[in-house]
Amino acid sequence: LVPGGHLILAHAHLAGDGPHGIGFDWGHAFGARLFSEVFQAVPALALAREDRSDLYRIQVFRRIVPGEWTRADVEREFGPPARVDHVASWNGPVMTYRWKDLQNADMFYWVYLEPQGVVRRAHPGMEVRNRLFRF
Repeated sequence: LVPGGHLILAHAHLAGDGPHGIGFDWGHAFGARLFSEVFQAVPALALAREDRSDLYRIQVFRRIVPGEWTRADVEREFGPPARVDHVASWNGPVMTYRWKDLQNADMFYWVYLEPQGVVRRAHPGMEVRNRLFRF
């Protein structure tokens, strides 16, 4: 995928995607859910848009280009972040985007900006909660 390019995925929900919801039974072991999880885990890609129906999912991913993209570029493509934080291990703002996956897990995409507003790195993640503690 070229820097700044788009990747469009269009996949059917299959019965093998899970017990919740409907899906086609085409004899394949995976469908839209697995493709979505795999591509959302790619550090260089960020989910820009998703449209779903009961049977299909269409996703548009963008490749964020560290060192070239600015905060304005990220917000133009993905909208405003859910939060902007500062952490001790980074000398600049960290933009946090969030959504829920099909299993209702909290998913995140973090964009680390230099103090001048240029993207230095970006990566996906998911919230992991220890069931022994209440957060």
